[in-house]
Amino acid sequence: MAKDLNRNKALKIVEAATKGGEEIIGYRVDIPWVVEIANDTLVHAALEVVDNASVLVVVHMDHALPPEITQWAADLGGFDGIMVNMSHCDNEEIFQNTRELANYCNERGIITEAEPGRIEGEENGVRDTSGLDLEEGLTTLE
Repeated sequence: MAKDLNRNKALKIVEAATKGGEEIIGYRVDIPWVVEIANDTLVHAALEVVDNASVLVVVHMDHALPPEITQWAADLGGFDGIMVNMSHCDNEEIFQNTRELANYCNERGIITEAEPGRIEGEENGVRDTSGLDLEEGLTTLE
């Protein structure tokens, strides 16, 4: 059964910040990397801390890739947001895969952020694009 996105804590924060012209502070913990090392043990610990916080705090997975990590995190529960990273895909696959994973997350009450293109550099050992001609594959406003 699909969950109601309107109950998502991250969506409430994003909407309030947009309406009020405010920014959101984000503290980054590299959860996709943690998943590889400790499976879900540290994720559960982070979720427990968030559940017991005295202020509104959300858990957002940044740069979830490959697609299986997005699905794993969505099925695990507790994540308020997941960044779907398709920067490693061919241009034809980017939007289809992003749409499918965003729908997968939204059905579970999780908002999504997407990286449908790429920027130069390396992140978490995913890609090293230095020295390559990236103009064709760079993220565009479209």
